Amino acid sequence: MVKKEIYILKRLAHHDNIDNLFACCTTVDPIYLITEKYPYGDIKTFITERQLSLETSDVITFHKQLLSFAIDIAMAMEYITSKKIIHRYLAAKHILLDDQLRCKVSNFSYSEGVITDSEFFRVTNECEQCFRWISLETFEERSFTMKTDIWSFGVVLWEIFTYGLLPYVGHCKEDVVEKLKRGYRLLKPDYVDGDVYNFMEQCWKKRPNDRPTFTSLLSRLEALREKEEVPAEHYKELDGFFESEYITPGQNVFEVNHNFVRIEDVLYKGEFSDIFAGETSQAGKEKFPKKIAIKIPKGEDEMVTAKAASKEVEVMKTLSNTNVISLLAYSTNKEKPYLILEYSQHGNLKAYLQRNRAKFLIDNNAASQEQLLSFAVDIAKGMKHIASHRIIHRYLAAKHVLVCNELTCKISNLSYTSDVSDGSRFTKLAERGELPYPWMAPESLTNWTFSVKSDVWSFGVVLWEIATLGCDPFENSMKEEVVSLLQRGIRLQRYTHIDEKLIRLNVGLLAENAKGAAFILYHPPTDEATQGQ
Repeated sequence: MVKKEIYILKRLAHHDNIDNLFACCTTVDPIYLITEKYPYGDIKTFITERQLSLETSDVITFHKQLLSFAIDIAMAMEYITSKKIIHRYLAAKHILLDDQLRCKVSNFSYSEGVITDSEFFRVTNECEQCFRWISLETFEERSFTMKTDIWSFGVVLWEIFTYGLLPYVGHCKEDVVEKLKRGYRLLKPDYVDGDVYNFMEQCWKKRPNDRPTFTSLLSRLEALREKEEVPAEHYKELDGFFESEYITPGQNVFEVNHNFVRIEDVLYKGEFSDIFAGETSQAGKEKFPKKIAIKIPKGEDEMVTAKAASKEVEVMKTLSNTNVISLLAYSTNKEKPYLILEYSQHGNLKAYLQRNRAKFLIDNNAASQEQLLSFAVDIAKGMKHIASHRIIHRYLAAKHVLVCNELTCKISNLSYTSDVSDGSRFTKLAERGELPYPWMAPESLTNWTFSVKSDVWSFGVVLWEIATLGCDPFENSMKEEVVSLLQRGIRLQRYTHIDEKLIRLNVGLLAENAKGAAFILYHPPTDEATQGQ
């Protein structure tokens, strides 16, 4: 396969915008290729890192640089096409930058002549994200043509002018195919010239023959560069963004532009949302944290999803509290609304307890017991605050409690709350057999009734999770078994390595209907508060 790639590179000879082959060795293993050195790496990384430190005064110059990148790539692809070669996997991550910031198309490992169409799909099946750059007809016919590279070029343009965002973020391959069949296309990036987006749309025409050639694209891009400078007022909204009062937890929340978030690792994938670690271009500003969490709602109906996201934003705006995860900012972008949340340094409480189980068991001293009790107190404070706003959480569990700086616990995942969802989300979970029944009160399991009292029941289960250092409540039990146990008065079994005060509190909370229990009663335990209990 490597020898075939060498053959392709030899056919391409030399071009200023291609990763040129200088020499190779094929006589002994391992075979190796000698190419240019690229101090700036690939353009995706370069753009995302550059835009994180971008100031308003730099935007127009940066935009011109992005247009030059697009022209370089079009020149390379025009040349490659003239040699009757199909690249197959044109993506920003495969475009390298030399010491003069010239773009060079690279990675011909997937090109026609190196592997067949069927081999491409076999090689990339599970280990690649290439579906984000593949044309609709390639999905349907499982074949490539010169016009499929045109489609990919349109996606690369989108990557460039969104400052390195991942295409179709939050969507799996099946979602992307279905959306494309319905006529959906990646939306216009904010602050990009309308002509440039028109080029993208032309590249994504359903019929391959309706798409332009690289020659015509190159001509139009060069003409755009020669036009008069883009007026500064085109970027006027940026001024307000960069000069805003930057936010910290507890301050007023503001809406940000879709382009100013860099999505990185997946933190959590759920039924109705995915959460990613990320950074924002606010990094380096005194009042905005560099590391953030990005929650992207998802669902089959985009309008319903967007509406639920808006409701969740409004709920979180009212719940500013030390023990509730903070909403820092949000975007109502039509393609993918998202919430920017404070980042949880230690992840969720359940995972934290499991990771540190050995330490807690070995130490088992007053300090360890105090830390576990501190977790419980933090959660009680957060739930007291939520209940004071007449909001029902509905899905309180250790996995929905985040452990932040100084091991402070914060309630998260408000997607199921009474003010965000009418209960339909639980109906969907029930249909899929994924109800969180180990945390649900008896009245919720049997009558579908939720109240602050059912949240109190869930809090008791969370206390059990803390006490058992992250064990699963009613492990391996079906819903019917749990309901039967609860109706017979059986509760989660007692544990031995936790303070008696927490045990007594927990038993009271798991009493049927949680009689008399309310979050308002929970305060940090003191000797006076626990004497005689």
